[in-house]
Amino acid sequence: MKDTSSNNKVISGAEKDQLMDAKLRENFTSPEGKAKRKKGIRMFFCIMLCATLLCSLINWGIITGWGNIKVQRLTLSGHNGDQISGLLYIPKNATNDTPAPLLFNCHGNAGNARNHESWAMEFSRRGFVVISIDHLGAGNSENHVYTGNTSLPSMVSVAEAFYQHALSLPYVDTDNILTAGHSMGAGTASSIAVKYNAKGFMLASGDIGSFVAKPIEGFIAEGTDEYVEGLKNYSGNVFLVFGDVERPEEVLCGNIMEYLDGRPGYEGVEYTQIGQILGSFEQGNAVCVLSSCVIPHLRRVGNHL
Repeated sequence: MKDTSSNNKVISGAEKDQLMDAKLRENFTSPEGKAKRKKGIRMFFCIMLCATLLCSLINWGIITGWGNIKVQRLTLSGHNGDQISGLLYIPKNATNDTPAPLLFNCHGNAGNARNHESWAMEFSRRGFVVISIDHLGAGNSENHVYTGNTSLPSMVSVAEAFYQHALSLPYVDTDNILTAGHSMGAGTASSIAVKYNAKGFMLASGDIGSFVAKPIEGFIAEGTDEYVEGLKNYSGNVFLVFGDVERPEEVLCGNIMEYLDGRPGYEGVEYTQIGQILGSFEQGNAVCVLSSCVIPHLRRVGNHL
């Protein structure tokens, strides 16, 4: 029988370390090892560059609807000359000859115009011009505030500048404007809607029920009386998204009925079921209340303008 004992030699740990050191020195110091390492680095760089370019292309496609939506940064002069900023989304169908409806977005606390990019793109793909604003001290807007950057008058001052700019755009159908607000921006969106008699407003917040039914509780601040009274008397279209899972559906529907009670234009409109659009945009009395589980229904709004 052939002796194979020499092939079964046990290698000690120290010998293993020496062999590994020798291999590493060869890989890092020998000409062949250096060439192989450089080739690997170049290949890795090329792969990462291609991946970055591909991600950038996909991002551009998503943001612009693959070239069908033009996105611009707007910079205006606000109260006391402060620089205020926002984003403008223009779909191809919006022209001087064929003005398009407008969605006007107001972000929530600690947010900026980019927070509403999903809303902006969804509505722009459906033919809406969209303006998403940066409140004072947020995004690209300066922090020159005169009553605190989260006070309603301060936020409305920014929104008004952009809203008036929107009214001057020839490719915007000024008779078909929706305002939209999330959380802190709900007060801005509703105030702008009632002041300029927008066709409707959409609000998303965790406490929309009390905000809409009893707006004065949400706006006890100096200089807000005109907005509170305006909201009480507003009779346009109303879309609400609730994030409160503690209140049952009948309570939420009761809140909206309390809001509608006695308002001109809403006679006969009785809201009883979440997720249903009642009334009509044509008559200016459409009402829709959504819960957090049916937020996708927001997309239906675009079919009613």
